[in-house]
Amino acid sequence: MTPRRLRDVDAATRGRWVRAFGWAVFPGVFMGFALAVPLSGTWGIWAFLLVPLAITTFVGGATLLLSEGVGAAFGFVAHPDGGPVRPDYSRVEALKLRGDLEGAKRALEDEVARHPDHPEPCLRLARLLRDDLKHPDDALAWFRTARDAPNTSPSAAAAIGREMVELLCKTDRIPAALTELARLADVHAGTPMGTWADEERARLKVAWMENTDP
Repeated sequence: MTPRRLRDVDAATRGRWVRAFGWAVFPGVFMGFALAVPLSGTWGIWAFLLVPLAITTFVGGATLLLSEGVGAAFGFVAHPDGGPVRPDYSRVEALKLRGDLEGAKRALEDEVARHPDHPEPCLRLARLLRDDLKHPDDALAWFRTARDAPNTSPSAAAAIGREMVELLCKTDRIPAALTELARLADVHAGTPMGTWADEERARLKVAWMENTDP
């Protein structure tokens, strides 16, 4: 069955329009009727229809433009270099729901390009490649990029390293898994993650040697 396509709807933009014109109805009606009275002698009943509508449209448009301008100005003052801004994954999730995994992959690559110091787009891309597209080698490369990103915290790097170990074991790359476990044990020595990595490395090494003995 072909997945049903979903429309791309910018809910935030639509919401701003609705709010702006919703607030504009009240002044538009009152001001419109006030101005329509002197015009009714010339325009008749059309004055009471067209003038409130015109004023509502004008007030709503002005409100929307003012709010957009203030929002843009605040964004520039708060983040003059364009950041920090969290990546937006709504488009990625919509593409995944459609079944367009390659499109989701390209969308995540765009987020990586826009946020090169942020580990989350790389991590999401790694998981998409691992779980949905079944490309473990590419997934490992993106896990490493996420782990080594400048803004990755030590705890997040440790968790990413554990995901890498699990993927390496699942794909029977035991020597690479042992190397990653050794790195985790060294970098996180004295922590629960370091202890786990040290113990898992010892256990995995014994199991691997038993299975590879001639």
